[in-house]
Amino acid sequence: MIPDDGRGPLLELINSSSRSILIKQFTFDDPELLGALLAARRRGVDVRVMLNARRSSGSRANDATFSTLKSNDVMVRWANPNYYVSHEKSMVVDSTWALVATFNFTSRTFESMRDYGVIIDDLAAIADIVACFAADWRRAGFNPAPDTPLVWSKGNSRALMAHFIDRAKKDLYVQHPKFVDATILDRLVLACRRGVEVRILCGGKSGISDFDMPDTFSSLRILKPFGAKIRRQKKTLRLHAKLLIADKKVACLGSMNIDRSAFDLRRELGILLNGGAAVKRFSSLFDQDWDQGTPYDPPDPVSVLPAPEEEDELTVRLGPDDDVEE
Repeated sequence: MIPDDGRGPLLELINSSSRSILIKQFTFDDPELLGALLAARRRGVDVRVMLNARRSSGSRANDATFSTLKSNDVMVRWANPNYYVSHEKSMVVDSTWALVATFNFTSRTFESMRDYGVIIDDLAAIADIVACFAADWRRAGFNPAPDTPLVWSKGNSRALMAHFIDRAKKDLYVQHPKFVDATILDRLVLACRRGVEVRILCGGKSGISDFDMPDTFSSLRILKPFGAKIRRQKKTLRLHAKLLIADKKVACLGSMNIDRSAFDLRRELGILLNGGAAVKRFSSLFDQDWDQGTPYDPPDPVSVLPAPEEEDELTVRLGPDDDVEE
């Protein structure tokens, strides 16, 4: 749980490595994690890192880290250019442990973000993450294995998230900053209509581009009359998490926002969790954030749109679905 657990579990995982570390990150600038990675390389661990080259706005956040890794004998490549953006946030250690996360390896992640990650030892799932890493490293195609709990973009992410929502019977917790996909919106409406208590923790305007505000606010306004309860994440924590919990028994988390580009254009990775201590803790923390959140009345999107003469310039500057908050 971020920021609650801090870097400790990640540093422990990196420091435990004896053979190999594979990392794929959208943004990586944290000096402590970088230092641990370089120390692993110095003791002979095979370290390979893939970093996203540029955001959809054109900005570049990883150039300095790329140079540092390269100058310290770490094999590093820019992520597969066949994807609009590589937004996956994963790490595999010795092919026996893997991190699937909603957070980037950035300093600000551990200071002011609400984020989640899970460390797994499911060897079939880990093999699939390794296979995707190898395919993206070679710029080759990748077909997810059908029998793992992983959620991939491009691939099965929209369908698996929709089916996840469909299976909720009593309650559905949603902790996401964006709501920019009609298919998932439809599934949330249907959940409300069949009597599921839908609770949504959003970030308000925080963490979404001006381009995404109309869809996000409209989606939330559509859901409210159907009975969805909406609160805004407490302002001391910036919402960056992407988490769904159904009936306090199963969870879906990962790098993908509820966003067309996340499902259709980007490389993303998530995971479905069935019971266990992780889901119990996620549910408990969601309850805590819910209690500390404030009721949210989404504004009329027209009231927050830029003036007409600014729209063309804004779209060029941000681009559609720009992930302004990492």
